[in-house]
Parts: sequence; structure tokens; C-alpha cells
Amino acid sequence: MLSKHDPNFEQKRFEYIAETGLDPVTNKEADKELLNYATNYTKYAPSIKAGYDFLMVGTAAWSTRAYNKDIQTQRADAQINEYYKIKDAVRTQSVGSQSVVEIKTYSMDDLANLKHTENFTEKSKIHIFEGDINKKG
Repeated sequence: MLSKHDPNFEQKRFEYIAETGLDPVTNKEADKELLNYATNYTKYAPSIKAGYDFLMVGTAAWSTRAYNKDIQTQRADAQINEYYKIKDAVRTQSVGSQSVVEIKTYSMDDLANLKHTENFTEKSKIHIFEGDINKKG
């Protein structure tokens, strides 16, 4: 008799049903549906288990690779992730097909605190100054 505590109970039960046509749990003849299920189970379960084991080995191999990366690869992955975060942020800030552009206005105080302003043209400095006056006016 089969023990329900056997780790392979289900497999052994269905093999027994497929061979004899009797359900070892109830000691009665298995109905057509149970017999069909048991037959299919014994036919396909080994290949399904082999496929499952293959996937588990592949997952374990990928996890080992992912967690044992060298520092240079980790930095490259971080840069790629940062790029996609920015790209996704830009993509989500759009209205229809037009991207939403946030325009920041600078005050004279902001301009005074900026470093490396040698690339600013006089026109841009005047524009910032006029914007500051119009804002206060």
C-alpha cells in the first residue's frame, strides 16, 4: 500500500492507477476521467519534470552570473539602467506626440551663483535679467 507521506506519492499513485485501473487511496476502480488523467500523467510527467529541471538549472546559472559580476560590469549595468530611467522619464512626460519641456527661469541671484558662465552670450544674460525684472515688476 502507498503511504501519503511518501514524497513521490502522487507519481506512484498515478502509475498504479494507469497499470491496474484501481485507485489505491479508495481501493475502488478508477473512473474514466481519473484513469485518463493517470495515463497522461505517467506519459508526460517525466518530460515535464526534465524541462522544469532544465529551467531551474538555467535560472541558477543566470543568478550565479548576475551576482558574481565584476565591478566594471556592474558599473556598465548601472549606467545603462540610468540611461533607461532618463529615457522613460522623458517618454512619460509627453502630451500626445509632443514632449513636455519644462522651462526653468533663472533670476539674477541664480546667475550670480553660476560657475562657468563664459559660454553665456550677452543676449542670454540680458534675457535672464529682463525676465527677473518682469517677474518682480
